[in-house]
Amino acid sequence: MNVENLETRHHLQAWHILRQLGQGPPAESAKEILGIVVEMGMEKGTDLLAGYADHRARYFNYSGSAIIWEHPNATLDLPIESLLREGLQLVNRLGSPCEKLPPEINAKCTRISFITSGGIYFGEGPTAAFSQDPFSRKLLGQATVLLQLLVNASRGARPAH
Repeated sequence: MNVENLETRHHLQAWHILRQLGQGPPAESAKEILGIVVEMGMEKGTDLLAGYADHRARYFNYSGSAIIWEHPNATLDLPIESLLREGLQLVNRLGSPCEKLPPEINAKCTRISFITSGGIYFGEGPTAAFSQDPFSRKLLGQATVLLQLLVNASRGARPAH
């Protein structure tokens, strides 16, 4: 089996297990972002958007509906890459990784998780505060673009350029 063909999520799971066994990644790649998860608290639940380095994406709506993007084409490659690139600006401002995230977020709160081989880094707070911060505002803007394109692609619409 060629490990280069494994999904990013499988690589992340392997690193999680290796860290539990005391084996971390090389320092130079420990903060390389392999996935970003944006959770937005809503009155009736949480919306969750995830983008991964292998150009896969997931959207889970608080209502229970979901969109799973398994990279059938390159339509979402650039928006996912832009999201991950914006994440680099934020992850370097965060301290140490955590192995377990706190419980579900509250309404009107946002959590952005940066998933790396070295662990999960995250920021969490009121959505209004994230919208005012120049770094997180740009990342949330990229997440919004990705979400809109993901929804359009799931409906068979042509992406806007």
